Amino acid sequence: ATMGKDRGDDFREGKMTLPVILGYARGDEEERTFWKAAIGGHRTSDVDLDHAVMLIDRHNAVADTRARARHFAQRAIDALSIFPDNRARRAMTQAALFAVSRGY
Repeated sequence: ATMGKDRGDDFREGKMTLPVILGYARGDEEERTFWKAAIGGHRTSDVDLDHAVMLIDRHNAVADTRARARHFAQRAIDALSIFPDNRARRAMTQAALFAVSRGY
């Protein structure tokens, strides 16, 4: 058994990730029809995955998702500022920064 996620796992499981939500919201009627079928579990092939990636790229959904993640990480770091500067606070700050620094 493999550990972790393979490319397309969330897509094949019909998960409503932010890139999918943005791709759907920004898509035309034909694209939304595709997304409805994909979320319903009717589009799980490699060709379907490639099409989904193309739609997500077309609508800049990954870049916008990363920007949203960085925004929330900064909000978390700002919220930590009420605590004294100590090892625990620095660890939580580093965790927030690490969560948004992963490359894909």
